[in-house]
Amino acid sequence: MPITRDFFLWVATTLRWVLGPGAPPPPAPVSVAGASA
Repeated sequence: MPITRDFFLWVATTLRWVLGPGAPPPPAPVSVAGASA
């Protein structure tokens, strides 16, 4: 599975959501899920 910019954005958003209380929930990694499926 190629590591794309969208993957890095999803990871950053997820970490920000987990570490930062009150942040919006992370979006679903559509591109990553599609590539791995």
